Parts: sequence; structure tokens; C-alpha cells
Amino acid sequence: MGFRFRKSLNAGPFRLNLGKRGVGYSVGVPGCRVSTSADGRRYLVLSVPGTGISWWKQLRPKSKSPASRNQRGATPQLSAQSGRGVPPVSQRADSDPSSNASKVKARPRIKLK
Repeated sequence: MGFRFRKSLNAGPFRLNLGKRGVGYSVGVPGCRVSTSADGRRYLVLSVPGTGISWWKQLRPKSKSPASRNQRGATPQLSAQSGRGVPPVSQRADSDPSSNASKVKARPRIKLK
């Protein structure tokens, strides 16, 4: 059994949560709170006060600009016919006749339903 520690300090709609891993905070009213954990994850918590019934959802981090996303991991272009990721003709191995890759036969693709 692991060691746990948690202490909450309330000041109106604000709550400071002290735990073994660090300090988190939350703001809200009974029944609806937005929380940030000690490691920076954000949550939305909806509850029925006094019953112990609650629902929570982790909120996604704020997204970066589209330009920075494309630099980090560009997505392949989609083929209009198949909807699968297919590189443009200028980058495909079979468009270069001197390439050895054009002599290798591709395996048939199996569709899983």
C-alpha cells in the first residue's frame, strides 16, 4: 500500500490542493469546477453536491499555431481516390525510372472492417 498525502485549502470559489507530487489549484462553485493538477493537467469536474456523484474530463492543452504543427510532424497528402496517405507523384519512388524501388512489387493491401 502506497503513501498518500492530500490537503485542500479553501478561499471562496478558489481551492489550493497540496499533495505528495506538488501544488494544484481549482476554481468554481459547488457542482462545477475547473482544476489544474500539480503536473499541469487541466480537468473539468461536474458533480451533484452532497451525493458523491461526479463526472470529470481532462481538458486538452492549448493547441499550438498551425504553422508550428506542420513543422513538427507534417501529415501526408491524401489521395483523392483512396483517401489514404499518398506522397505527391514527384516524391514517389516509382516516378524515378533509375530507382531500385520501382522494381520492387508492392504487397496487396488488406482492408480490415
